[in-house]
Amino acid sequence: MSRRTGTTVLSLISVEEVDALCDLFVNNLRHYWTLNPCSFTEPCQHRLNGVYCDSTGHVCDLELTYANMTGQLPASIGNLDRTILMFLDNNNLTGTIPDSFRSFTKLNSLYLSNNHFTGNIPDSIMLPSLSVLDLTNNYLTGSIPESITNLSDIGSISFFDNQLSGTIPDALGSLTRLYYILLAGNFLTGSIPDSLFSSPSLGALSLRGNKLTGTVPSTTWTSIYLDHNLFSSEIPSDWMPRLRSLSNIDLSGNQFRGDISQALPLSSLHTLDLSSNLFTGSPPNVTSRGLQECDVSQNCLWVDNSTSTCKNTPTKPVDMCACVADGTRCWVDGMCVTASAVSYYDPCLYCDPATTSLNWTASPQCPPSSSSIQQPHALTTIIILYLLCAMLLGNH
Repeated sequence: MSRRTGTTVLSLISVEEVDALCDLFVNNLRHYWTLNPCSFTEPCQHRLNGVYCDSTGHVCDLELTYANMTGQLPASIGNLDRTILMFLDNNNLTGTIPDSFRSFTKLNSLYLSNNHFTGNIPDSIMLPSLSVLDLTNNYLTGSIPESITNLSDIGSISFFDNQLSGTIPDALGSLTRLYYILLAGNFLTGSIPDSLFSSPSLGALSLRGNKLTGTVPSTTWTSIYLDHNLFSSEIPSDWMPRLRSLSNIDLSGNQFRGDISQALPLSSLHTLDLSSNLFTGSPPNVTSRGLQECDVSQNCLWVDNSTSTCKNTPTKPVDMCACVADGTRCWVDGMCVTASAVSYYDPCLYCDPATTSLNWTASPQCPPSSSSIQQPHALTTIIILYLLCAMLLGNH
């Protein structure tokens, strides 16, 4: 039912569009629009900030970035189904993304970033007409929907900084126009689908700050950001020299292994960050006129190469590198300990050689308040005693 008064005879489309603008004003935009569209007789009767109309008098663009929007989007927003561009980013919108978004069959760009949306990513926004979908910095949960394959024209997807879980859909690699994927800052697990590495259109991938594992094949992308995940595979010695088209590589904060002491004639490279891994050898010498940053610090690099173009101080302790190379031990409080030494004295902890660190055993018998987690130095003392006892027994 219309909230308007003094309404003349209108087309049904005009009535529905005015109702949508009225609901947006009442629910979200009282502090931004100086005019109340609830009294309009046509959707484009008067000029509203951020609302643009086509030559036929229908709303075609909503550009409401930084519009002090609050509250939940009304379902009637779907009545503005001729909209091509929608910028609702950088506001304080809450609640879930309405299912009525499926009405936007002409929508080309959808920006909902930097709000407070919750719930799952709905199928309703997987629109074949979209070229840009930006949901960055919200509170969205659940997995990336398989319906993402409906985005047949998509060029850019950004789900950065949400609370998404599950694996990366293999179907992403089938989107033939997709150039840019930003899935950083979530809780994604599993490996990167092979289909992404073979995608003919993909140019940039950011997966930093997730819980991803597995291997990283060679690629023709221009930028790859895989830092701060759980990768622990070995990087083949010929992997980086084959990345001639890459301009930005960030593998820092993982457990990658392999010898990186080689020349890297990567003429397009701007940044290379391999820091805080388990790489061995000597620092590489990168040949690139446009190189702005190269960091290989906090690795197991044995030789200081004075000709290297990369920063290499400080490195991990030599003892730690030797411990890591053993492959069966963990580095704990400056000691290289066996898995049995840990589990014997505290069954709630285990040594994971893949990450060379202590991990917590999730079980009813191991409550989060265990003193071994809160007092790691006490555990170290116990391990020292255990090792001393083992040495004494070995001498008898």
